[in-house]
Formats: sequence, C-alpha cells, structure tokens
Amino acid sequence: MVQGWVARVSEGFTALQANATITDCDAKELRTWAPLVFVTADARTFVVVREHGYEDESFVVSELRDNGLHRVLDVPGGGC
Repeated sequence: MVQGWVARVSEGFTALQANATITDCDAKELRTWAPLVFVTADARTFVVVREHGYEDESFVVSELRDNGLHRVLDVPGGGC
C-alpha cells in the first residue's frame, strides 16, 4: 500500500510525504490516515487526521510546511 500527501503548486503538484507499507495477509502493520479538517491560524496551516491501525487509532494534528508535513500533536483514541 502506498499513501501520501501532495500540495498544489503553480507547476502542478509536489509530494509532501509518501509512505509505502508491505504487509502480510492480516494487514496488522497497515495504518491509514483520514483527514478530518484543515485549520489555518495566522500564516500556518494544520490538518487534523484520524490515524487508524489494526489494533488502535489516534487523532493527529500535523502542520503543513514548505518542507513537508510535521506531526505536532498525537492523541491516542483507544485500542482493542
């Protein structure tokens, strides 16, 4: 599985972050991100996502910067 973030720039798109996960048939190593909301404060942009794995999930706030996506807050949401 390959997933990532891209940003629109004047020339098209640029990759902010890309991850690849190779997993066996039970997909225990697989984690997905689902964006919930974008927040702009002053000149900074944040994205709140739900990160879901096989046995747990969390809610993450990351900041979008020119050089990529940077995790600034991770709140565990529980697990099995």
